[in-house]
Amino acid sequence: MNDIAVNLKPEYGKVKDFRLVSGEILPEMIVEYTTLGEPKRNARGEIENAVLWCHGWSGSYIQGPTLYGKAFGPGRPLDPERYYIICPSALGSPGSSSPSTSGLGPKFPRYTIADMVRAQQRLMDHLKVRKWLCVLGGSMGGMQALQWAIEYPGFVRRVLAMATTARENAQGIAFNEVGRQAIMQDPEWHGGDYARGAGPRVGLA
Repeated sequence: MNDIAVNLKPEYGKVKDFRLVSGEILPEMIVEYTTLGEPKRNARGEIENAVLWCHGWSGSYIQGPTLYGKAFGPGRPLDPERYYIICPSALGSPGSSSPSTSGLGPKFPRYTIADMVRAQQRLMDHLKVRKWLCVLGGSMGGMQALQWAIEYPGFVRRVLAMATTARENAQGIAFNEVGRQAIMQDPEWHGGDYARGAGPRVGLA
């Protein structure tokens, strides 16, 4: 683990009546995030040295500084002495609004990569970031980075999308379906309505 990851603490931004792409509304949408470095502000108080790190599937705000730890640190590409680095937990990941943290379980609204990015855009407002110097991430994080370029091109100077794709191919869809079916056929699945800490461990394995 990168030394800078040891002392990271989560913070939380909240948005009322967050509308998803589906049209459904979360009465309160929470974005968990952490930051590295110090913000540099212009005369209007807007942050000008902000970088957004988007994590991959099954990750959280800590994934960047741990799994990709060699990229973070003084003299490295993600240098907290130069940049104000913001690492959110994506919508749907525990810590941010998700099926498990909301208590809604399978009743939680369906959400997409676009919803994750829209949640981050609201976090951008919360933090008074004017423009991202770079949005980057790997795997599902790379999908979010590409979505930023598509949906909010005026807010992003650069995008670095690693080990990712702009759309899933047939083989990826098939593998995902095999994984879902394994989980859903576990006797402890219960339609996705199970207590936190319990659940389809055999299916997940």
